[in-house]
Amino acid sequence: MNPTDDRDGDLLRPLRGIDGTEGPPPRYDLGLAMRQGDSIRLRRMSIGAFVAVAVVALAIGIPLGLRNGPHVGPTPSKSSSSPAPSSPAPSSSGPLPELDAAHLPVANCTTTTLTAPASAGAFTTWASGSVDPTGHYLAVSLIKPFTSPISGYLPGKPLLVDLHTGAMTLIPVSEGGAAGVTASGVVIGSTGPSGAGWTYRNGKVTQLPKYRGVAATPYAINAHGDIVGQVTTGNSSTSVIWPANRPGTVRALLPTKLLASAISDSGVIGGMVGTPNNYLPYVGDGNGHGHTLPTGATDPRGGVQSISGEYAAGWVLNNFGEGLFPMVWNLSTGARTPYPQSVLYGVASDGTVVGDVNPIGSTGGARVGLIAHNGVLKRLPTGAAGDLPIYVNGVTADGRTIFGKRHTTADTTGPINEVGVLWRC
Repeated sequence: MNPTDDRDGDLLRPLRGIDGTEGPPPRYDLGLAMRQGDSIRLRRMSIGAFVAVAVVALAIGIPLGLRNGPHVGPTPSKSSSSPAPSSPAPSSSGPLPELDAAHLPVANCTTTTLTAPASAGAFTTWASGSVDPTGHYLAVSLIKPFTSPISGYLPGKPLLVDLHTGAMTLIPVSEGGAAGVTASGVVIGSTGPSGAGWTYRNGKVTQLPKYRGVAATPYAINAHGDIVGQVTTGNSSTSVIWPANRPGTVRALLPTKLLASAISDSGVIGGMVGTPNNYLPYVGDGNGHGHTLPTGATDPRGGVQSISGEYAAGWVLNNFGEGLFPMVWNLSTGARTPYPQSVLYGVASDGTVVGDVNPIGSTGGARVGLIAHNGVLKRLPTGAAGDLPIYVNGVTADGRTIFGKRHTTADTTGPINEVGVLWRC
């Protein structure tokens, strides 16, 4: 299943239009940035996988949307990885052209707008969200309308939506947000700035066990109910799993330098492994058996953000200092499919990926929704008059149902309100 996916737009609006000519502060710690980014991502101050990706970009001095010449970064250490397949990566044949998203063909998808229930009160803005692989349930976080840039923690209310009946149920926690949902309607989430994890099942909220006395934050759940997450103590982060076959227990994942973000129904765990400023994309079984994934670039850094079936999606670097690029790996064949610079990290079991991007030359926070398969990109319709900013959060296993959100107006400073959007493709 996908993580929150949670790619995540609210906090990251200032970063979406970042000036790539202004590098990060000297000696910026990539590892700390990743941990902070993931912590923020799961606490609804922003919505999706792009949070961690954006802080990576800042940490290693790579622009998100502008080209500013060759990147000189830390020298990567050698790692054991799968043999590189023959398909090209973003760096193998030269710089990729910029993505002219505004002129992409529009995908043949219908749209449905979702609004918050009256019981949510002032929490009318749809923030993070996850759709289960079958498209039955949607788990989201609702926040109050906000102004941009966001300067602090935004309290939220988690909501479970039955997409078959239309029923909306506020999950009974005092404050918090959802991070994932299964086809049986089990929701994972966290509460408050501490990120303490919980599950919601059959109308009941249960706190997840702490790891060595410290509350841990869940990131993803698979069909069997296995949950992966992270716990942070000071500047140290440990990836953990709450195994479904051992209720009430939690243990650390291996290898020890793993930062886990996703878990598939077959139990494959995806994320990054390494040391600060030298993280590599990784998949494994959580018991220490796994491998890094090749990127095709001379700089092998990257990360896995989501897994579905035999496909993993994440980000990689390239040889031309152009920024972070989406990559889809076929874990069965080893083939990889690169995409132009954008945010494409929700993946379906046929390799379809979804996300969003700033159009070339856009100002004021414009954002276009994207769907891609086998290297071919299309634009998602807005479902509204005008090109209102869109942020895409996740996709079902068959690639046919996509969840995201869009602004209700073109205002990008605020107060900003956002509604949920379902695309049926």
